[in-house]
Amino acid sequence: MVSGVSNMLELFRRSVPELYSKFDAVWTSLGTRSEHRVMRSLYPNLPNVGFSTEILERFSPEMGVLPIRGIEWSDLGEPARVMEILGRRGLSPAWLQQA
Repeated sequence: MVSGVSNMLELFRRSVPELYSKFDAVWTSLGTRSEHRVMRSLYPNLPNVGFSTEILERFSPEMGVLPIRGIEWSDLGEPARVMEILGRRGLSPAWLQQA
């Protein structure tokens, strides 16, 4: 997926405005001493929103899709999936060796 950050944030704002507004306090706290506290108080109270179904599918008419050959799709949303791909490809990154 290729997109500018501002485009993705706009889709996020339009699709789940109540969730988007909860991040208002975060923007002003980034880089300050209160950033960690604000983040810790924000995340436990967020609703579960599916990025693909709530945002991408809803605005699919506004997006373009291009066929790409020679690329393999992997949803790496879980650590086990990352480990599976690394194993299949025979890769052993430095961070894995340190664990």
